[in-house]
Amino acid sequence: MSKLIELDDVQINYGKNVILEHVNFKVCSNDYIGVVGPNGAGKTTLIKALLGLMPVTRGSIAYEGQVKIGYLPQVILSNDHLFPAKVSEIVGIGLLGEKRYPKRITIGDHKRIDEMLERLDILSFKNRRIGDLSGGQQQRVYLARALVNKPQLLILDEPTSALDPKIRSDFFRLIEEFHQTDETAIILISHDMHAIQEHAKTTMVIERNTVTMQRNGEVK
Repeated sequence: MSKLIELDDVQINYGKNVILEHVNFKVCSNDYIGVVGPNGAGKTTLIKALLGLMPVTRGSIAYEGQVKIGYLPQVILSNDHLFPAKVSEIVGIGLLGEKRYPKRITIGDHKRIDEMLERLDILSFKNRRIGDLSGGQQQRVYLARALVNKPQLLILDEPTSALDPKIRSDFFRLIEEFHQTDETAIILISHDMHAIQEHAKTTMVIERNTVTMQRNGEVK
């Protein structure tokens, strides 16, 4: 088990409004953290800070080396059958964040894309337009985009809110597979308490500007 990220007394403001304060926790390589809290509590704000998309007002966020992070935001599923983007093109976007020049998809990248699509059982859709796929198939495509770069940490923000119960169950099974097989650390924001209780090792509760960590029913 190795430490990936550590937050030390972090405070995050929007203007003069304190959104979160005194946040202290670390993310390690074997962690599966479920994040819960009411709407507006600061869950997505915390994720943006972890991704470097929002500055902290106080404290620090320390990364152990070059931590690769995959991110699956809340996805609005597309029913636009005329939207031209193909599945392989969308997944390839996940490789363009790598520090290399020129930023283009190479032959090796195409192989990595195909391998990820095959692993998620959607290789047969690689040349189809995203709008032609079902909601569950689209979500697998966006998951492939988040995972194709082989991140050490995968962050998911309400990834199953638009999916029916059977597809949600399959989706969480896939996430569990990557956590177990690839040792990918997971941070999952979800209102699905059943999924968090079933899969997450730790629950992070965000409420009233504070963060508490719960493991096995005990507040830490």
